[in-house]
Amino acid sequence: MAPSKILNPLAVASATLAFSVLSVSADDRVAFQDKGIVRLHAPVQTGGVGWQQFFTVTVPKGQNLIYTDTCPSDAKTVVSSSFSPNTAAKVGLQLIASLRPKASSQTWQWEIHWPSGAPSGASIIFNIYCTT
Repeated sequence: MAPSKILNPLAVASATLAFSVLSVSADDRVAFQDKGIVRLHAPVQTGGVGWQQFFTVTVPKGQNLIYTDTCPSDAKTVVSSSFSPNTAAKVGLQLIASLRPKASSQTWQWEIHWPSGAPSGASIIFNIYCTT
């Protein structure tokens, strides 16, 4: 898929479920946790140009999420992203930010909140499209 096309994150996630999806547990990947926000970072990608490895993040009940994904060294620029919450995560989900930070063209960051933190069983699939 060309990065210039508008993609439906649900369709992209559904189409790729036949491929491998890595799971990132909040318990294993916590870089920072404070005041109800868990900050997670995906492992550095190794895929080259194109869509990278999908990561499924399980959000701890009652927490909000800041999630960061990084392009591989041979395709350092993020040009698009996708995320697909499961049914449990959709209830009350508020996408606060989905952006490429000004200081780093190699990363993409999402900030997701819920009115009372994530509901039980909430998980989200994330991916980024990288180019040279």
